[in-house]
Order: sequence, then C-alpha cells, then structure tokens
Amino acid sequence: MKKTLALFMTTLVCVCCFASCSGEAPATADTAEGYKIAFVPKLTSVSWFERMEDAVNTYNEENGCSYFYGGSTDAAGQATYLEQLLAEDWDAICVVPYDTESIAPLLEKARNDGILVITHEADTLDPKCFDCDVEAFRSEDLGTHYGELLVEKTGGT
Repeated sequence: MKKTLALFMTTLVCVCCFASCSGEAPATADTAEGYKIAFVPKLTSVSWFERMEDAVNTYNEENGCSYFYGGSTDAAGQATYLEQLLAEDWDAICVVPYDTESIAPLLEKARNDGILVITHEADTLDPKCFDCDVEAFRSEDLGTHYGELLVEKTGGT
C-alpha cells in the first residue's frame, strides 16, 4: 500500500513538475514525517523547470512530504547525485536524465533496493530501470496534431 500511494503521489507531482537544478549537494530531508521524495532534474534556470520547482515546493508543503530537490549541469554530476541518494533512505526518486544509459544501472539498483523510480523524458530507458516514465506528450500525437493544423490553415487535404 505504501509503495502504491508513493507511486501515485510521486507521479502526480512529476506530471505537474520537475525541479530545476541547484549546485548544492543533497541533504537529508527536512522532516521525518510523510514520504521522502528526491527530485533530480537536468536543467538550471529554465522557466519550465523553475515553474516545476515551485509546484514541487507547494505540493510538498501541502502534503507534509520530505524532499530533496537538486541536481547537476552535466550527466556525470547527475550520476553522482543519484549515487549519494542511493546511500540514503528515500521512498521515491524522480529524475529527468541527461544520459539514460549512464544512469540506468543506478536506477535499476534503486528499484532493487525498494525505491520507487519515476523518470521524465526517458522513453528510451529500459523499463526495468523505472516504475513509471512520465511524458508531457507523445511525439506521435503532437506531430499528428501539428499536421492537422497545417492542413486546416493552408486549406490542403
């Protein structure tokens, strides 16, 4: 039940948000109550991730979750963050990977250790490395929609 609820809560948060990166090292969670969710995004100072960070903060404040939010500006640094998080007691780790191949073994280890793994923008990652991959949209659907709009606007068929 705890894992199912954590999956639901984490997926909900991930759909709404993924945090921007910071240069700070992971710290232990602020409180021992609730779920412990770590967010490891890939970009810094980009509006998309800044808005996601705001939503992550709001969600966690409203729901009493403990969380870590941060990352690196490159793939090697992101892997280091994940290694540090694996040494801690997290219920879930959410990650927007720079390089899916380089972090696949770390994510697989996290799952084997009972940590829920949620990825975003990682549709090429082997499914054994995550519990859920959240995508903002499917490329096929977006392409079809744009094609239909183009036909409509140009009067073509």
